[in-house]
Amino acid sequence: IFANKFKIASSINKDSYLSHYSAFEVYGFTNQVYNVVYVSSSIHFNDFEFEGIKYICVKTNKKFGVKEIEYNYKIKVTDIERTIIDSIHYIDKISSLEEIINNIKMVKKINEEKLLMYLKKYNIQSLYQKVGFILFYLKDYLNLKEDFLSILKTNINKSVRYLNDESKAEGEYI
Repeated sequence: IFANKFKIASSINKDSYLSHYSAFEVYGFTNQVYNVVYVSSSIHFNDFEFEGIKYICVKTNKKFGVKEIEYNYKIKVTDIERTIIDSIHYIDKISSLEEIINNIKMVKKINEEKLLMYLKKYNIQSLYQKVGFILFYLKDYLNLKEDFLSILKTNINKSVRYLNDESKAEGEYI
């Protein structure tokens, strides 16, 4: 077969695009190559395996932050800001906290305005908390401005949220 896993994933249906860990992999922000490809789409498809690669459907109606890039051919993939948000949103379901942090550390720069715009489109208060918490600790890696972190902070309230499943059992309130 001539198409690789990224081309196949991007062509499953008219609406499919690479996301989450697979998008980080496309951009080269991973330490390992997986035999699992995460494909977001508003059109559901059954997960399947082809030539040793498992393709997993992540059903979503969110169509923002997707771009077409040249990868020896055109593929559709979430941009880096959407990839960061989606990965944090699905902590423990797709990638572990450690993996997500390591992937984000490889990113040199993010568009803060775009990140805020995407968070506003999701409109999930706990997602603001999780993204703010993680990016606060990675602010030096990403050269984030204090103004950006302050805006994130103003979009959270006093409710208690857990960062991931592990923190529910062994976490510390911050």
